[in-house]
Amino acid sequence: MNSDIHEMIEQGKKYLVEKEYSEGAKRLYNDGWKRFKKYCKDKNIITPTRDDGNGFLISRGISPGAALPGWESQQERHIRCLFDIWENGKCPLKYAKKRIPLPACFSKVQEAYNNNLEIQGLAFRTVYSKNHSARKFLNYLDSVGVCSIKNIHNKNVYEYLSMIRSPRTKSYVKFFLREFLCFLVDNFDADSCLANLFPVILENKKDTLPSVYSAEELSAAYAHIDTGSRCAKRDRAILLLALQLGMRAGDITSLRHEYVDWHLRKLSFTQQKTKREIILPLPEECMYAILDYLKNERPVSDDPHIFLTSRAPYKPFAIGNAYHMRISACYERAKVNTTHKHRGLHSVRHSMAVNMLLTDTPYPVITGVLGHESSNTTKAYLRVDVERLRSLCLEVPHGS
Repeated sequence: MNSDIHEMIEQGKKYLVEKEYSEGAKRLYNDGWKRFKKYCKDKNIITPTRDDGNGFLISRGISPGAALPGWESQQERHIRCLFDIWENGKCPLKYAKKRIPLPACFSKVQEAYNNNLEIQGLAFRTVYSKNHSARKFLNYLDSVGVCSIKNIHNKNVYEYLSMIRSPRTKSYVKFFLREFLCFLVDNFDADSCLANLFPVILENKKDTLPSVYSAEELSAAYAHIDTGSRCAKRDRAILLLALQLGMRAGDITSLRHEYVDWHLRKLSFTQQKTKREIILPLPEECMYAILDYLKNERPVSDDPHIFLTSRAPYKPFAIGNAYHMRISACYERAKVNTTHKHRGLHSVRHSMAVNMLLTDTPYPVITGVLGHESSNTTKAYLRVDVERLRSLCLEVPHGS
């Protein structure tokens, strides 16, 4: 299809208007397309192709198709959407990763494993994660010619693990395989020795320190919420729930009107991850932020959830951390150093807990706020309190 870059961008702008993109989103797309237009002009490209789009991204230090951090992923999407709109008249709401194929010979195994997980009453995200890991392993077995559970050997498992480079990922996979292989032994007559491959897993999944930001950095991020966004009031209320109450993204997403007692100023809900009931006080600033959103910004809807998407059809966010990009953008605008740190809403939860610890808040209080089952879970946060750890160190006696 022949066109020049000017026509493509004009069609892209028209599409953004028709789909009621926010003014902030339109600015971001237009800025990216302007840079691409200048790139085409400098290269004397009249009719750009997707390869030209990739060339533009590479010129900006972005590797197309790779796992990219926030702003790089966003710029790649702007270019991909431009070509999608021109070629297909639309672009997807997001580019989902391709689902790992499941070999037909293992379909009954996957179905039985999924049923087993659901019977246990695990959280949706946990079931999804374990099913995803099972698909990856079963797909690998099929790729090396193993089409029956009875034919799995130790070396298949070890060769699969050898393909994993990250120590932390390898640790997670070992824990998963220990459980999954026991399931195969008990239910599909797999070789019984598979159940004993990992009697002890030495890697500690808590070796990696949680990402933590200081109270000053969190305040700066909060002060840099995009006030020009069509959902600024919603974002402010959500960030306050994380900052002041340490709520997880899933619990904020699932928050309903009936969970709020405005008279007693408290929240009562069941945590998505732990299934534990929790009651939290509702601070005044947080309460007024929610009320401001409900009164002045929330779309008219009978949906019982408090927080809804800003575009029709108005509905609650999908399960998962839908707020990552918004929180990450706040860090970026506030010039907070996020190098080698997580930038999502959970980093706010970790940070709140550590900052409470630094102000000598007792462990049981932090445990109650976070909704942990015991203070032992909360004590994991002590790993980042270097000064307190230093005070507990024993003196090394001088040699004679």
